[in-house]
Amino acid sequence: MSAYTDPRTPLVALSGGPKRGRWFFYRDWLELRESTRRMRYPLDHPAGVPRCYLPTEELATNPDLAITAKYGAARTWRWIEPAQWGRWGREYLAPEELDDHDRRTAA
Repeated sequence: MSAYTDPRTPLVALSGGPKRGRWFFYRDWLELRESTRRMRYPLDHPAGVPRCYLPTEELATNPDLAITAKYGAARTWRWIEPAQWGRWGREYLAPEELDDHDRRTAA
């Protein structure tokens, strides 16, 4: 499986962009991304920044070894410039986000 079809790890580590070096629990990360969609922030707005990250195959270990021991390695999500998302035609949606998106558009 690729990082695009299964990005889930207990932790998410951000690389590049305005939130570089930040860590999130996966569920919290998805909730943050969803909240920026609900508020209808565009990707180039400072509040839309979480949706400009794309999961990679890279894994990161937390500098706090106790966290790494408890949760394991984190999937690294890399910053992609908002203009690039525009050229691609849409933002990346994790599988869980696709499910939520499908439910919202069907209603």
